Amino acid sequence: MNDAMLRHRAQELKDEIALKTADLEGGRITAAQYKSFVDRAVEESGEIETHLKALATGGRFMASQDAALESLATQDWSNGAPSMKAFGVGSTVPGYLDAGQANELRVALETKRPCTLEVDVRKAFASGIHFKTATAESALINGPLPGIMQPNRFISLPYEPTRIASYLPAAAMDGPSSYWLQHTSNAAEANGVAELGSKPDLGMTFTENKVLPQKLAGQASVSMEFNMDYPELGGWMQAELQRSLINQENNYILNAGAAGGPTGAAFTGLLGVSGTLTQDATGTNGLDAIAYAAQALRSSTAAYSPPDLLILSPATVTALLTTKDDTGRYVLDMLQGPAGNLTWNGDAAAHATTNPSLGGIWPQGNEGGNLSLFGVPVVQSTQIANGVGVMLSIRGGAAVYWTRLNMLIIFDPYTGLTNNTWRWVIESRISLSTPRPGAINIIENLPFV
Repeated sequence: MNDAMLRHRAQELKDEIALKTADLEGGRITAAQYKSFVDRAVEESGEIETHLKALATGGRFMASQDAALESLATQDWSNGAPSMKAFGVGSTVPGYLDAGQANELRVALETKRPCTLEVDVRKAFASGIHFKTATAESALINGPLPGIMQPNRFISLPYEPTRIASYLPAAAMDGPSSYWLQHTSNAAEANGVAELGSKPDLGMTFTENKVLPQKLAGQASVSMEFNMDYPELGGWMQAELQRSLINQENNYILNAGAAGGPTGAAFTGLLGVSGTLTQDATGTNGLDAIAYAAQALRSSTAAYSPPDLLILSPATVTALLTTKDDTGRYVLDMLQGPAGNLTWNGDAAAHATTNPSLGGIWPQGNEGGNLSLFGVPVVQSTQIANGVGVMLSIRGGAAVYWTRLNMLIIFDPYTGLTNNTWRWVIESRISLSTPRPGAINIIENLPFV
């Protein structure tokens, strides 16, 4: 494809994205369909941009080459071959080519065809010139030449890409703590009343609840020389600090106060909260336990809330997706339909690509997939134990993510000045509240691979 065709296709993709956005806002397509299309469109746009840059670079090279050839072809050839300075070379050809060779070179330049000439040693001072032995590539490693670093080609440390907080309602903590009131019980309920009869007093009981922030922090340091040799290192290290902090944030939200989880935290994670519902999957095929847990949330007097989020590990999800009937057919595939509608994470089928992600990682965020089981959205995370599931009713008040201090990164070039150490510090203050523990159902003993 030429430059015009590529630019036309890029504009088509922009127009198609605008149409899909309108379809999404109008409710004509689902969020999953929209995300699948946009992902493909963005990937294709990136490939188009790469091709356009390549064409532009190639065009500049050819233009400079043609200009050099035109300049050389228009020089005076009456006294033999002219200077080769048109090609940026300081040496000259006269004295090395005879009249026939000079004429052959002139014709080749005018017709822009390949030309190979054998140049003899004609000068006495050059009689001692010999070919130098080729230098092996291994001789250049750690040699005097500077290293070459492709821009933005750092390979990052992999972390779990699903950020649990992105699936929870968020609230700002405007002070050192936050409070909310909760209606916990009634002494009586509304009832039938006779004419002129006394109305029953419900005797409502309210509880004041308090949430405190938990500080998460880290730092990374590097020598001034290292940062100087790799100018992009500072920005990359800041991104790595953020990813480490988010990874630990996930751990606290899920496991703080639970067995094997962080201890002494300012809040209790989803798996450590007391008063939640529980569902044992022992003796079931796993899918049954998911349905039973959903029913329990809807029926329990502690919640009366339909579920809208299920957190599972990828190994647990795979075991559920590969549930088969007596004839070996995938149960969920029969429900979803053939032709690849059942995918490992509910997203549209992936497309082969030769474009690696920046840093070789998936960015952290809303990366849990678009799978659903019995109508309950499923989020996959490796930071929950295999065989365990957390089913929540977010609308029923299962959990709220609080922020006292968003991620703050500070550059400190002074503390380590005596030994040229540069340091970046990151911290945040976050918390989790579970206003209605009964809107959480912990599923245990699920199958996993």
